[in-house]
Amino acid sequence: MRKRLSTRLISLILCLAMILPLILVTPITSSAADDEEKGSATETVYDEGIYYTINKKLVYGGNSTYRLDVEIKSTLSAQSGASQRTFAENGYLTVDKTGWYLIELWGGKGSDGGDYIMLTTSIYPGGHGAAAGYVYASVYLEQNQTIVWSIGTNGESTEVQNDTTAGGANGNGGTHGDMGSQEIGGGGGYSALYLFDEGEFDPSWVSDKHGPLDIPESARLSKYLLIAGGGGGGGGTNVYPDHPANYDPDGDGNGNFSSMNRADGGAGGNANNGVSVTVTGTGVDGYVFSGRNGRSTGTTNKYVGRGGSNVPGVSPETNGKGFTAEPGANDWGGTYSYDWYNDYGVVVTPGAGGSGNFRGGGGGAGYCGGSGGIQYAQLVAENIGGGGGGSSFIASTANSKTMHFETLSDDIKSIRLGAGSCPSNTGGAVSYTYLGEDENSLLDTTYLENVTVNGVITKYFDVQQHNVTGGSDFVIDENGNFEVKANIRPANLRNDGGEFKLSLVIKPKKGFVGGNYIKMLDALSFSFTNLKDEFKTISAKEQIKSDYANVPLNISIKTNSVMTAKTGVTYPLTDLYVAEYTAFS
Repeated sequence: MRKRLSTRLISLILCLAMILPLILVTPITSSAADDEEKGSATETVYDEGIYYTINKKLVYGGNSTYRLDVEIKSTLSAQSGASQRTFAENGYLTVDKTGWYLIELWGGKGSDGGDYIMLTTSIYPGGHGAAAGYVYASVYLEQNQTIVWSIGTNGESTEVQNDTTAGGANGNGGTHGDMGSQEIGGGGGYSALYLFDEGEFDPSWVSDKHGPLDIPESARLSKYLLIAGGGGGGGGTNVYPDHPANYDPDGDGNGNFSSMNRADGGAGGNANNGVSVTVTGTGVDGYVFSGRNGRSTGTTNKYVGRGGSNVPGVSPETNGKGFTAEPGANDWGGTYSYDWYNDYGVVVTPGAGGSGNFRGGGGGAGYCGGSGGIQYAQLVAENIGGGGGGSSFIASTANSKTMHFETLSDDIKSIRLGAGSCPSNTGGAVSYTYLGEDENSLLDTTYLENVTVNGVITKYFDVQQHNVTGGSDFVIDENGNFEVKANIRPANLRNDGGEFKLSLVIKPKKGFVGGNYIKMLDALSFSFTNLKDEFKTISAKEQIKSDYANVPLNISIKTNSVMTAKTGVTYPLTDLYVAEYTAFS
């Protein structure tokens, strides 16, 4: 009897010894949590100016089901597509690809005027420095040409009379005149962009990252493409407010009177505000965008700085000759000069902003500088004026092709950083974006609205449900080949790409017993016909983490009773157990 029991025990041990490794390496039906992520993978594929991002994620959904998520999105690339490169210091760039470029340019901001604190409790605020000028255009550039930019800096606040450093660098923003002791805001410097043909540019001209470039006058006069004016500086405080908030004697609703009794500066010329003057017959033909006038603390606008246009801003009324430094204009003809304090023979830098005096703000530099503000009387601080903004400029052509700004397509307009998004805290900046050989070629991604996504769900699985976002017309045949229409056109050409998402609920087929690393997704790809009528197919790489699944086994094991009194008898292993596989239901 003991011998028979021993024989049965040996049979059971042998059976378990053969089956145990299978159990250890193969997942038995488990109680995994629903919506448990099993794996994910991301890859990016580049093709002709477009980056395609493919995300795949496999989730266990419980009850022997899986959810396979496939996402495809597109974004435009940096050099070959619509994303910006920006610079906040003087510099230059040799054009490596002929075509159209979107260029944006910002000047320097005006600085704030000083506040006045009386008896440590009452604060009388100084004027705000104004926003910088802003221009933009699509420009046709040719290979091996050089674009050069000179960046204006923000103005600084100063109490120092005739302070030559407080005005923003480049074009010299206006600063404090020769009278007064309260802190006033300096005007911002202007930024300029030039275009030189191959062989014309000398890199030594850009030896300094800040301030004016060393380009000879004879070399630069016909090379301007863009100028962005500086903002006017804020005036000092008015200790005795002499009008109510929102005072508007002109009745025009916008006027020159600050609602907070501040001597705010006037903004630099902005292309979004429309053309002020068209200029022809100068060194460069083009369009001028006037700077805004400063604002007053009082009941008259006689003492505010005036914005520049195609001529410098008119200086405010004064009590005598030489009361303020006059603003300047760019020297297109090579002969313009303006004497600052004529008795001293000081020449104003082309495009300079005029200085303020007493508590008036400094003018912004520009195509033509804005004038500085002053105050009504020398002894009583009232009717203080902020500085005027410098004007801005866009040339009419480059390489005999029109420079577009008002007529830009909505797609191009959507990728501008914009007037209020200058990528610098210290002054102006320049941004450029390659648009393509045709002005809208890289931005015309309408063909990505009609993309066909294909793939195969392998023979071990069935698709139970599907859900499509950003697409339609999902179909799958008996062999698991599926197809779906997708729209992956970039939704926002600067940041966010268009996105397609396909979610499939998948279950192992009946009769399949499971196993490790079972391939679920195969041959994922998407295809389209581009603007050149070329048929393109982008294939995704096989990814173990997302394309394969560990499928639990449905198995039961029973041992057989084998009894014998004979020794030396060999029995087949299959006589010792019965394995029954239960199909997935």
